Amino acid sequence: FIRYPTHGKTLELLQDRTLNDEDEEVRWYAAQALAQLMEHNIQVENFLFSVVRNHVYDNEYDYRVSPRCTVLGAIVMYCSTHHKTLEILQNFILDDPNEPLRLWVEEQLEKIESPAN
Repeated sequence: FIRYPTHGKTLELLQDRTLNDEDEEVRWYAAQALAQLMEHNIQVENFLFSVVRNHVYDNEYDYRVSPRCTVLGAIVMYCSTHHKTLEILQNFILDDPNEPLRLWVEEQLEKIESPAN
């Protein structure tokens, strides 16, 4: 992955692992790799924000390991100042039915917006 991070097959594999790998660590590392490429690749940006907006995960107990939250965490970690990141975090606080996820997002937004951090 490191040698050819923007190669089409590499991106496809990372996207597939982000959504479909049963191992939450593999999903996390794949999402992180993609988030690191997001600033320079509109295809990756579109994929990541699409997952966050559209991936349905209805098991509230395990929300933190869903692809949706994994991708959101990677975006927050690597692209916190991206205008779409701030927008999507604000939308989560207003609209997401999952209360634990809303609270986590609120904490992330506070960290991003706080000049002390």
